[in-house]
Amino acid sequence: FWYFSRQTFLIKEILSRFGFNSLMTQLVLGTAGHIDHGKTALMQALTNVNLDRLKEEKERGITIELGFTSLSLSSNLKIGVVDVPGHEKFIKRMIAGAGGIDIVILVVAADDGVMPQTREHLDICQILNIKHGLIAVTKTDLVEPEWLELVKDDIIQLVKGTFLEGAPIIPVSVVTNEGIPQLISVLKNIALKIEKKSTQGLCFLPIDRIFTMKGFGTVVTGTLISGEIKVGDTLESLPVGIQAKVRGVQVYNKTVEASLAGQRTAINLQGLGKRVLTRGDILSHPNTLKPSHRFDVRLRLLSDLPQALKHGEQLRLHIFTSQTIARVISYEGNVLDPGGVYCAQLRFSDPLVTIPGARFVLRNPDATRTIGGGEILDPHPPKHRRSDPNTKVWFQTLQDKDLEAILITLAKTNGVKGITIKEAFSRIHAPMIQVKRAWKQLLETKTLVETNPDSHQSIHYETLLKYEEKLRRLIKEYHLYHPLKPGMHLDEVRHRLGLAISEKLYEYLIQGMKKKGEIDVSEGLICLTNHKVTLSSEQTKLKDEIEATLQSHGLSPPTVREMANQFPVSFKAIKTLLDLSVNDGALIKVKDDLYFFKEHISQLKKKLIEHLRVHKELTIEDFKKMAAISRKYSIPLLEYFDRTKLTMRVGDKRLLRDRKSQN
Repeated sequence: FWYFSRQTFLIKEILSRFGFNSLMTQLVLGTAGHIDHGKTALMQALTNVNLDRLKEEKERGITIELGFTSLSLSSNLKIGVVDVPGHEKFIKRMIAGAGGIDIVILVVAADDGVMPQTREHLDICQILNIKHGLIAVTKTDLVEPEWLELVKDDIIQLVKGTFLEGAPIIPVSVVTNEGIPQLISVLKNIALKIEKKSTQGLCFLPIDRIFTMKGFGTVVTGTLISGEIKVGDTLESLPVGIQAKVRGVQVYNKTVEASLAGQRTAINLQGLGKRVLTRGDILSHPNTLKPSHRFDVRLRLLSDLPQALKHGEQLRLHIFTSQTIARVISYEGNVLDPGGVYCAQLRFSDPLVTIPGARFVLRNPDATRTIGGGEILDPHPPKHRRSDPNTKVWFQTLQDKDLEAILITLAKTNGVKGITIKEAFSRIHAPMIQVKRAWKQLLETKTLVETNPDSHQSIHYETLLKYEEKLRRLIKEYHLYHPLKPGMHLDEVRHRLGLAISEKLYEYLIQGMKKKGEIDVSEGLICLTNHKVTLSSEQTKLKDEIEATLQSHGLSPPTVREMANQFPVSFKAIKTLLDLSVNDGALIKVKDDLYFFKEHISQLKKKLIEHLRVHKELTIEDFKKMAAISRKYSIPLLEYFDRTKLTMRVGDKRLLRDRKSQN
């Protein structure tokens, strides 16, 4: 898929710069059908490329691995091609290749007719919601016209009720070239009618092949399901989460600046070893998608199953190029009948990455039979309770694609964590423009409240009201138990509200309640606006006595515990009155148990500044002599001046900080 010499690379660059490229559409053509029915031979007749590249494939004459190339339908129209194995042992590879197919050619050999893998491949294409295709009856040179008509009748019966009902049935022979021009003409007509894919979706490329090229490094290929990838982009490989830069991009063997949704793409990744990646990994832009251990799905079971499926049963899940064992959690009873459509959750131990609306296939654990499949409704759901009526409401909302209802439910479910529009888009199967429109409407009606303008994190208004009430109750209770304290510390309030609340949401909550006049915030304390500290005559007298005591002791005041022994009240009561005096501006708190009269600190500060301006530095001994105090007070006071940015400690000495406010 990615092969060019340095000379051809330069030639292609020159041609592309002068506009000599074919129109590269965002479409992929795939094959389906039983083993040895001529899928690879037909693709070789159409493209002149033998897609059986492995030695074992050529020796055994069967396709084992996916084959990739491109097909020119006209001078200015080219599409990608995926050739899939037909053997029942390689169905997992067939599904991996079929995940990004837009048009399918169902191949039926005229000499064999409809066979088991013809039916299973058709079932898989139906499950994957492929909408366009045709039927090629190959090896017509080996049968009589009458037999060919019988085969065509069988095919008509086979495709009845499927997306191929009424599709062209074209007899072809790669030996005689019969039907090949007609096949190309029909493919061209189908391709021109398919609507162009948008590049506005999330970047999502499931890796189906990894190899290294000397001089280039690691190369991966896959069908870009949505979004776009440009040279210079940084991509993230999921679920591992390793990032690498895009060194080069090719689409249909041509070097391009960007690959678009729907195109077969080869990516040259810079600085990433081959062993780090594996088939089934997803490439996306960083911080866009994340792995999950469960998907909410709409599940359809095939109608010809021999028995019903049971709740909790384990099946093999195939999604794009990934596969794993998953448990089926049913929300519509314990027995799921063949042919039915059900709301379910798939749970698995190995994390997978997908996008909403992706299609999946379920097979039995030993991979001998396809059971059904369906659509991913939510790639990141919580574990629902089966008995909860809201679970059925949620699934119905997802299926109805009621965007506003989905956004409201996601915001409510996420609670204080909230949701961003980016996260919402990764969980809703709808165009970005529609999601944005619904988001804007909910913001305008105040149903959603944006609490972080940077990330556009938003919460449901009921969540905001809940936390406003919780904060109101916390402060009210604090005032009730601490009537003499001016307020509660902001950090303590946030801690009591719960660790889940973010700094931005907490700030939004505080500012909103301040604006409504419900709370006041000052000096790191929060209180209700109607809260007033009222002292009794005894408390007022005690407060004055405490202040007088500290004033009389100068720079050697008693500690809180010493004052508690001096006055006939508890340690807690003394501490409360001291903090009130600090708020009143009479005292300064130097340590938890050490308070000073404010005027004494102001005078000491002036002496300290004068000393440092003259002597440039100050030792502890210098400070003790200057202030005439013991080490018990000198150390806390020096640390206080360091903390208030007046001085800075360098070794055992203090220097004056160079600040204009000290001039």
